[in-house]
Amino acid sequence: MKYKIFASTTPQTEPVLQKLKQVLKGCEAVEKGFDYLFVLGGDGFFVSTVANYNCHNCRVVGINTGHLGFYTSFNEKDLDDNFLQKLQQCHFQRISLLEVSVNGQQHLVLNELAVYTNTAYPINIFIDGEAWEFYRGSGLLIGPRTGSTALAKSAKGAVIFPGIDVLQIIEMNPLLHPNQVTIQSPIILPKETQVEFVVKKAFNPQQFPTFYCDGRKLELPNADTTLALKLVQSTPMFNISLKTQDFINKLKSTFIKQS
Repeated sequence: MKYKIFASTTPQTEPVLQKLKQVLKGCEAVEKGFDYLFVLGGDGFFVSTVANYNCHNCRVVGINTGHLGFYTSFNEKDLDDNFLQKLQQCHFQRISLLEVSVNGQQHLVLNELAVYTNTAYPINIFIDGEAWEFYRGSGLLIGPRTGSTALAKSAKGAVIFPGIDVLQIIEMNPLLHPNQVTIQSPIILPKETQVEFVVKKAFNPQQFPTFYCDGRKLELPNADTTLALKLVQSTPMFNISLKTQDFINKLKSTFIKQS
């Protein structure tokens, strides 16, 4: 088995990294052509590492050393003599990512594209070529199912269970005016839907919105801009559980506190 490891630099990750290397001592560490890509860290590190990592047919394995673990299948206690056997029993599959096409470039997103504006700058939204909204507010989020427990949840979006392959758009603090009322609710779209955000050049460049793909800022010029958004299949394969019980347990341990 050939493998590659990406590990966060947090103090709690280092002992887990050494333990993983010990478990994999009979395998071959390579830079290219690997069968498995091991990602050690929390969900934030996982997202920043793998979305745009183009490894065809490789299997991505998340090992949690952080707080959240929606993308990780293992933790330190799983790194025992039976780890490779557990790995062979995992079910890997491709998942939907959000593809953001702008200015001739494509960016892949695991959680969300976030659009921010501190001046309620207008954004035209089109769904499958049809005008949907002339939106003004503090920002927009759009992302695949996997992003529904990230920033989307904080913005009062829907938490979407595994097995439902959809696209979600969320308005953040929409401007309300007698002549300017938007849907003010998250909308859930079929996976084949194509969305466009259209932004006109600002007279004052400082008013132009800012765009972030999974927290990475897109350096876009102040100009007429169209972002084409759709779901695409990932090239790597992921071991993200589709079992309802597993998802419920993660939600309860992360978000729900009851006495």
